[in-house]
Amino acid sequence: LQTRMLLDTLDYEFTRSYKEWQRVLGLTLGTTSSGRKTGPMADRVYRGLDWTATFRDVVPRRNATLPYELDCSPEIAKQVGPNWKHSIVYEENGNQTKCNGPQNPTSGYDWHGRAELAGPPGDVGFFKIVAGGTVHLPLWKSLTLHTSLNGGILQPLTYGGLCPSSTTSHISDRFFVGGPLQL
Repeated sequence: LQTRMLLDTLDYEFTRSYKEWQRVLGLTLGTTSSGRKTGPMADRVYRGLDWTATFRDVVPRRNATLPYELDCSPEIAKQVGPNWKHSIVYEENGNQTKCNGPQNPTSGYDWHGRAELAGPPGDVGFFKIVAGGTVHLPLWKSLTLHTSLNGGILQPLTYGGLCPSSTTSHISDRFFVGGPLQL
């Protein structure tokens, strides 16, 4: 059982032309089950249930010479301002459970999965699933092939008008190439 409170600023000005201020309150209940094996190939799988209430504020990048003008895309400009995200997340991962070493595996596989449901009492509603896996194949001596596949789906939900801003997904919940929610 873990509780957390967080005040943070996520700076996406260079890549997405906005900053996001976050105030987070969360509670996580997680388990790790161990099989009979110990060491690198042990059967350790993390399972966790997480409740989070997040107040977010999207602040667009401003023009350097005309500070009253925005220097961002119209999509970012439409989503400027505060929003309240209330979500429940179920997560499972077997990261490094079937690999021969945690730092630089040369054989084995690992995987992860996450399902998130956001909605009332917040003003953002969606259902999101993210999953992926990595395979490490030894080829010859110290030569190893590492391949991974990650994917996800995001479905905005309005809850019958309780989350009116959810007719499209919020910029902070979308997938971005190379970002923390990798595409």
